[in-house]
Amino acid sequence: MMNVALFPEATARRSPAALAIVHEGRRYSYSQLYELVERVAKGLADLGYGPGDRVALCCCNRPGFAAAYYGILKTGATVVVLSATIRKRDLLYQLRDSEARALLTYDGLDDTGMAEMAIEAAAESAVCKDVWVIPKDPLAPSPLSGARGLCDLMSTVAGSVPARSFAEDQTAVIIYTSGSTGRAKGVELTQRNLVSMTLINQSLARREATAVRMVVTPVCHIAGMIAGLNLPVLNGETMVLVERFDPQTVWRLIIDEGATYLFNVPIYYKWLLEHSAGVQAA
Repeated sequence: MMNVALFPEATARRSPAALAIVHEGRRYSYSQLYELVERVAKGLADLGYGPGDRVALCCCNRPGFAAAYYGILKTGATVVVLSATIRKRDLLYQLRDSEARALLTYDGLDDTGMAEMAIEAAAESAVCKDVWVIPKDPLAPSPLSGARGLCDLMSTVAGSVPARSFAEDQTAVIIYTSGSTGRAKGVELTQRNLVSMTLINQSLARREATAVRMVVTPVCHIAGMIAGLNLPVLNGETMVLVERFDPQTVWRLIIDEGATYLFNVPIYYKWLLEHSAGVQAA
């Protein structure tokens, strides 16, 4: 069977108490992460989502992203991963272009109104029938009055959903280009793509050096999805999720959480060094 949704399940069975995610003061073990994945998958399956469906996911680095990403894949549906900073016209286009039947979105950063915009775009798309909002705490009610939250999707009768098998060449993820050469294009990634990229990156560093990963690169981008989510989940490492790049926050978390590994593009390392003076543990 080929499905990266098996990664959190395998790690939860192997090391249930191991720390999976640190996010803004909350900590989740691998057993807790897998429970969230199971509940998302069960909620979607109970609503009829599964193989052949496309479910869009627009979220920053939050536990709910991981729960939704693996939960969607576990049902056999395709995840349409959207940029966390997407504009309404692009969101509307990508929902229509991908024919996504549902959307899981976050509420934005700094009161940007992301959830409100996403709900409007979904309604205008004529293809996207269900929308759920992902708050910072995946178990918390929707931060947007009148909108369903991730907790509502996870509120169905308890039960397990067996992971659906994907063919190696079957599309698992659709991710859109930046649009620098015109209209953004949907790139289809197969399960073989995802597994191969994960295993290739596994050899780039010693396992003890990656035990606690600072995940600053957006997991909605392919680099973050592979090296910041799939790889650490497969390895059973701790992911320190950072919603936005702020040098002082990153330095504090590196110290307080004992982070051993950080990956990003060169300019971010420059910014970190420029803001390193006076950094101390909390």
